[in-house]
Amino acid sequence: MSSTPSRPAPLQLGTTLVGVHRGGQFHLNALAELATELPDARPMVRLIDALPGRAEVGALQVTDSGGQAHPVTARLEEVLPDLAESHEPVILAVDSPRTVAVALRAAELRDRWLFAYQLVRPPLGGLMSLRGVFAPGETAWREETAELVATLADFTTDRGAAFVMGEESRSADRASEPRHRAGMARHLKSALKRMVAGRPPESAPLTLSLDGLGDVPLCVTRDESFSSEPSALAQRALTRLRVPLTRGSEFAIAELSAADDGMRFSQWRLRTDGRLMARGRHVLDSTSVALAIAKSQAAEQAERERLARRTITRLNPVDVTD
Repeated sequence: MSSTPSRPAPLQLGTTLVGVHRGGQFHLNALAELATELPDARPMVRLIDALPGRAEVGALQVTDSGGQAHPVTARLEEVLPDLAESHEPVILAVDSPRTVAVALRAAELRDRWLFAYQLVRPPLGGLMSLRGVFAPGETAWREETAELVATLADFTTDRGAAFVMGEESRSADRASEPRHRAGMARHLKSALKRMVAGRPPESAPLTLSLDGLGDVPLCVTRDESFSSEPSALAQRALTRLRVPLTRGSEFAIAELSAADDGMRFSQWRLRTDGRLMARGRHVLDSTSVALAIAKSQAAEQAERERLARRTITRLNPVDVTD
């Protein structure tokens, strides 16, 4: 008598998502897509967000795609003891760099996969995205990334996604923001898929994307008041990347000042002849912030003068004829 083969048990894709706003929604879509590509897979997502109601909205997105959800309204710091009892990967999609630094340094999260994503806009530059994937037990990359985002926090205001989607956002940022979000979600999906298969991620633990499409390995280093000659700094960073880099490929450096007064992002190409070529630089320090403030104030003054001229024209028009 033949027996019918039993259906395999569903593969439970258990994850914890911290931050369920715009970036988190892209990541939830990536989790749903991954579940459709893996046989008999179903997402099981714990959603953590400090804003009341936001985690519940994300939970509806998960259940609508056939998954299970457990919404929690709290700050990450408040639930770290609870997370210590589980082992699922943690995805960080929060506005606060300080929260990312806390997670990277938390003992409760040290023995699990950790994925971190941040959208950054320097005062005088375009959007950049940071992408991190840290294996259980890894400490060096986590600490370097924590130093980076902690420095970012010193120059960050609590505006959330308003700086790219709000009324005061730049048109170029509004155009590139979805591309960066989608790129971070693809990064997450690829890393999770390889994690499920027991394979290491394709990318370096920390990468930087300037266009939202490709990304390059990012090395974090400290220097006394940005005194190092750029090419010498790049040569030292190249030896510290701890990931293979072939000739013709690119990498980036986040140079933190030892005096804690800012950072510089620079991008480099390792040419086929073995020489290093600079590809660009973004500065984030007190000087660049002051310039950005002055530029913003000048633009606001110009807008006020334009509106004043329009008002005067309506009330006291200048009549012109041939």
